[in-house]
Amino acid sequence: MTNHKLPITNQNITLRVEGLKKYFPVRRGFFQRTAGWIKAVDGIDLDIEPGKTLALVGESGCGKSTVAKVILRLIEPDEGKLIYKGNDIVNLSHKKMKHLRKEMQIVFQDPFGSLNPRMTVGQTIEE
Repeated sequence: MTNHKLPITNQNITLRVEGLKKYFPVRRGFFQRTAGWIKAVDGIDLDIEPGKTLALVGESGCGKSTVAKVILRLIEPDEGKLIYKGNDIVNLSHKKMKHLRKEMQIVFQDPFGSLNPRMTVGQTIEE
């Protein structure tokens, strides 16, 4: 079988995420000093081609929602690059980001409302 996919170049990537990291402080004590860090997202890389959809699937608390919120810059990344249509969006102003979000969409789906409990995960993906 021959793979007929186009090679991935900057010209055919809508969104490129490189080395994305987001850590949250763990605060303790009366003065709420930082006692450690929770690594919600620790070095994610991904490319989304034009017209494609990306599904992030994983256990509760694994960072799926955090990745989506950081890509939309609803929360700020600690490290990494976010390249949307060839432009770095990490340092865009809030005003420009608000306009840009109209071109993007995230959907948080309730698994209990969307998955058939009588089917295995493999059967659901096949379908």
